[in-house]
Amino acid sequence: MPVVVFSTDRQLPKEFDQKFVEFLGKTLNKPPENIFVKINDNQRLTLGGTQSPQGTAILEIKAVGIFNPVSNAEFSQKISEHLSEEIQIPPQRILIEFIDLNPSFVGKAGTTIEKLLSRQ
Repeated sequence: MPVVVFSTDRQLPKEFDQKFVEFLGKTLNKPPENIFVKINDNQRLTLGGTQSPQGTAILEIKAVGIFNPVSNAEFSQKISEHLSEEIQIPPQRILIEFIDLNPSFVGKAGTTIEKLLSRQ
């Protein structure tokens, strides 16, 4: 159940949302219907104190048990390449933060992820 907060200074078309969720599902090996995404487009973002016509993006990806040094490097490469192709932001202007969540500290469906996982 990944949770993604994606902020960019680009204006994104509505169809970006569904395509991005499908891409994240394949990349993170999670069903798209279990991925929560908050998109903040047209934001005022800077890198090094400057704004750039090249664009800037910041992603915060939170999930239970899928992050490690090897997978993070792979995820970073795939996500950066995807965003470069889709919205033309160069990889050096994309920041991705991977946050490993404790399943007992995440609630869904009136319980915690830990309890939901124990029912499987």
